[in-house]
Amino acid sequence: MSFIFTDEEYEVAKRSVALAEENFAAERAKLTAAGYTEEAQKMLQTAGYTRLQMQKEDIEIYENLKSGKLPESFEILRLPRMLTCMRIASGLSREQLAERLHQNPKALASGEYNEYHGVSSRWVQAVINVLPVNVTIIAEDSNTGEELKRGEVGELRNIVESLRQVSVAKDQEEDYHGQYGISMGYAVLVAGRLKVNLTVKLSLTK
Repeated sequence: MSFIFTDEEYEVAKRSVALAEENFAAERAKLTAAGYTEEAQKMLQTAGYTRLQMQKEDIEIYENLKSGKLPESFEILRLPRMLTCMRIASGLSREQLAERLHQNPKALASGEYNEYHGVSSRWVQAVINVLPVNVTIIAEDSNTGEELKRGEVGELRNIVESLRQVSVAKDQEEDYHGQYGISMGYAVLVAGRLKVNLTVKLSLTK
């Protein structure tokens, strides 16, 4: 599957699907005229049909996002990628989000294509702050499901540190004192050692 990031890419994908369906219909007509059975036609067109279905799924995902449909919860490692989904669901173009963040649109596009790899929790919070969304981090005991802590993404470092301090299996890893917060990967690494699940709760406010 190939994620659709913009309205322009969406229109290109729709045209590609329409053309592919026309080609499939023409090819089926030729195969039928040549005496191929329906089963044989399916076998010959399997690879192309699979690609077509994947394109349709990409389009459906984008349309759902544009209509404001977002998952209510997901694992924290998905959060950087979900920023793009939040932008689309909020009805903002890349240019509009870049303007709100005082960032170059090309830099923002590069970040989205790379799934914002390695960005800090505070940067993620900065993006969330300019979008019409509510995002909460919830830490739960992986064995009992008991909620241990909750807070904003920008507070992730504090959440992780407080869990380390109260955990019976206290983490011995050296503290990370980065002024820009911590990465999602680091948070999950520490939480895993402490037997804690980090979940993101999400909702649109518009």
